Amino acid sequence: MIEFRSILVPQILFEEQPFGKEGGQVNEVLRKILIAVLFTLIFSLSLAFWAYIPPSEQQAGVGYFSFIGHFIIYLIYSSPIYLIGGTLFSYFVDVCFDKIHFHNELLKYIIYFFIYIAGGVLVVGLLLIIIFLVDGNLADLLIPRFFLIGSLASLLFFHTSLVLNKTVKIYGEMKYNV
Repeated sequence: MIEFRSILVPQILFEEQPFGKEGGQVNEVLRKILIAVLFTLIFSLSLAFWAYIPPSEQQAGVGYFSFIGHFIIYLIYSSPIYLIGGTLFSYFVDVCFDKIHFHNELLKYIIYFFIYIAGGVLVVGLLLIIIFLVDGNLADLLIPRFFLIGSLASLLFFHTSLVLNKTVKIYGEMKYNV
């Protein structure tokens, strides 16, 4: 029988401290990177699905990208943003909030929810500043849509993180209870 952990995530993510005492931090960063990779794939697939125009709706004489073409373009552009920005922001939030003990899980969820929205807006804001510094013009960009997509993307990242962490926790309990 194939083990669940060998299919879904590398073994190192299930180790409590694979590299000694400071290994917990390495383990957490590896989890954040895995979440960023999973999230980038989900996000790119979602945007490709949204932007794809099926052949039955395409106009004659107009060039269109295939679904895979859309997916690859979104993957190329979103990967660095979410692997760097998403991983660093998520790790920073976890480090800051690990020191705070919430007695109410719903309150913790709501606070994280709004912090991740703010993080998405922050990352998009930094991206727009970089675009402005390089190009010198933001007139052609739909800035409110960018902030909306950034907020939704950060929330998707947050929820992907919650699902993966819950999966790892459940698997860890199953592993030690057998």
